[in-house]
Amino acid sequence: MSDISLTFSNGIPDMEIVNGLPKTTKALSNAVYLSLFIPDWWGNAGAPDEEQYDSEIPEIMNTQLLNNQTRLDIIAAATNALAWMQTLGIVTTAPEITAEIPKVGFLYLAVKLTEPEQDDSTDFVYAINWDSQEIELQEAA
Repeated sequence: MSDISLTFSNGIPDMEIVNGLPKTTKALSNAVYLSLFIPDWWGNAGAPDEEQYDSEIPEIMNTQLLNNQTRLDIIAAATNALAWMQTLGIVTTAPEITAEIPKVGFLYLAVKLTEPEQDDSTDFVYAINWDSQEIELQEAA
């Protein structure tokens, strides 16, 4: 699988163009970010239904105050948004999703993925500033 290679600045994804074409990558970071945080991604237009990115997380971020129920809603939405990865065999088990509220106005969302033929999992931790709606990748292993 190959995705457009994205860079993130202040939570905003941007693509790099090389010789008139978007740079691509085989890393899962792009697919995870787009699946979680971009609800109406233009790339869905040409993709089969089972490969389309669809997430309720932006809607939750825009309509709910950050509290424990919201944390649980984010976990459920992230689980649903990433389910396609296991369906297509990109990961061997369902993504493991956890979330915590380390301080007022911030949510840390952690995603653990296990790819086929990999001994270690790939981990992503996103720090979400709820009030400013900024998303920052904290860690990727």
